[in-house]
Amino acid sequence: MSNEITVKLKCSIKELCNLLEKKEFRIVEKYILDDTYFIPKELDLKDMSNREILSRAILLRDITEFIPERKVIKLTFKNKQIDDKGNILKQNKIDCEILNVETGKAFKEMLYIKT
Repeated sequence: MSNEITVKLKCSIKELCNLLEKKEFRIVEKYILDDTYFIPKELDLKDMSNREILSRAILLRDITEFIPERKVIKLTFKNKQIDDKGNILKQNKIDCEILNVETGKAFKEMLYIKT
């Protein structure tokens, strides 16, 4: 199982990459990821934790990769099993590559999902 780590930077991405390379880390992937989260309209968000909300979301991922160089757009659903304390016990994801962002937005409209 792999997990994503989300961090808030107090420097530029370039500065972070330089710092990590000085500490003998090797960059194997470099990309810009623009996620848009779509959640079912019937969810009552005020009574849900962030993890519960995200566990029901479909992501529209617009990815510009630099290593290797390419553009990828896909819909992603992350299936997570979360315990009462908010810990991820088990997870997997399903990706569906699409042709463009507008196709993804149209798909979302067909599912009656709000952003």
